[in-house]
Amino acid sequence: MMELLSEVCTIEETCQALGRTHEDFIELRKKLREWLIACPHLPQGITDKKLEFLLLNSKMSIERAKELVDMHYTLKANIPEAFANRDPVSVINCEVLNYMSFAILPKLTPGKHRVFFVQVKIQERKEDYEINIWDFQKYIYMMGDMRNAVDVCIGDIYVFDLSGARFNHFLSFTPSLLKKSEVIITKAYGARIAGIHFINAPSSIDFFINVLKSTVKPKIFNRVKVHSSLESFYNVVPKSILPADYGGDEISVADIEKKWHKNMIEWTDWYKKEEGLVPNEALRPGPSVNLDNLFGTYGSFRQLDVD
Repeated sequence: MMELLSEVCTIEETCQALGRTHEDFIELRKKLREWLIACPHLPQGITDKKLEFLLLNSKMSIERAKELVDMHYTLKANIPEAFANRDPVSVINCEVLNYMSFAILPKLTPGKHRVFFVQVKIQERKEDYEINIWDFQKYIYMMGDMRNAVDVCIGDIYVFDLSGARFNHFLSFTPSLLKKSEVIITKAYGARIAGIHFINAPSSIDFFINVLKSTVKPKIFNRVKVHSSLESFYNVVPKSILPADYGGDEISVADIEKKWHKNMIEWTDWYKKEEGLVPNEALRPGPSVNLDNLFGTYGSFRQLDVD
């Protein structure tokens, strides 16, 4: 996987950033595994690497880590639109990749953050097209899951190049979908979001920003930045780690994406095994998780709002 990620943090670096020691990490990982063994409803095939990832994303709070482990698998089991049928070949060949490119940059920022790049392609045809929202979500989570299995970093930066975006694309990201995405990212992954950056945005981005502000928590919205030029963006993500498409020193977004495609296909058996790790709600001590309550006024998982 070093061909994908040429730079990662050490566990020691991450512990230090969290104000903890490597010894703390080892002890907490042991406690988390012991807790998992005592949970009859949770799958027992969860790897140490997955527990480590969720422990670090909990900022090494054992109680928060327990919640993340439970919600990680509970939410995955209850959102088949994003987490079922994750055959890499089928997903890589889905239509959404005709309109978008996805790249996880191999090097970290100076602040030790990993950059996830989403590029909306400029289309030759003039008519608008529609994004299949759940193909979009599924692909992102598949890349993220594979990355999380091998990566260690301080946090994540998401970059969206909207060069090819049209107004109807923003309409696809309804409050319901945005809320679901926020819940998945924060409660299933515990993502440490350092920033969400939009570049080459059309004027219609203002509409989307207003929807985003009304939907997600202020803590996340305050990390959203629309850049009027690439120069201001370079202050966040330096050229030295950016793809060549953006004046950087790395290979292009398309070439990075091809490398990920190759590895995703090689990991087909891993994806199948991961998909089989689901909770048995009949064995859960106490009441089941109330999924509807997670979304407040924006509806339940069963109400797919992708208009």
